[in-house]
Formats: sequence, C-alpha cells, structure tokens
Amino acid sequence: MTNQDQWLLARGERDGFPMIVRMAAAYRGMGPLPGYDHHIVVGANLRTPTSAGFPSTEEGKDLQRFEENLSAAIEVDKESLFVLVITNRGIRDFIFYT
Repeated sequence: MTNQDQWLLARGERDGFPMIVRMAAAYRGMGPLPGYDHHIVVGANLRTPTSAGFPSTEEGKDLQRFEENLSAAIEVDKESLFVLVITNRGIRDFIFYT
C-alpha cells in the first residue's frame, strides 16, 4: 500500500452531532496545493442513517463502491485529488482538490 492509499481517521463533533473525518495521509499538513486551487464536494445523503448519523454496515458497503467509482471518475489524469471524507448528520461528503 502506498502513502496515497492510506487514510487517517478522526472523530469529532459538528453542530452538536458526532462526526467522522477521514483524510488522505499523503496530503496531511500540506494546506493548499499549488495547481489545485478549487474544491469539489460531493454530498451523499444516507438512506437509513443510524441514530448517530452514520451509515449502517450494508449502506457502508454501498458507499465504499460509490467512493471508488467517484474517485476513479474525478481523479482522471490527476486533475483532481481525493483528500477528505466527512460523515455527519446523515450526510457523507467526499472532498477533492481540483
């Protein structure tokens, strides 16, 4: 596994609700990246979130497939970089630098 395939996990809180943040380890602490001055945020509303606002195990598997397909489509020719995933309040945001 390369560093680009590794993710850092963190738990926190936003607006009084639990939050999980997953960040691509390759971009940790880098701040803005030259040539990637914009962001793409794709938000996915969870179908049946748990009471904490996170996906069920079954939906988590669907989201994993969605993430893999989304990443493959947006990162073509490295015009965008997949850097962050935030799950909170029944929504999962996939964030790319572009």
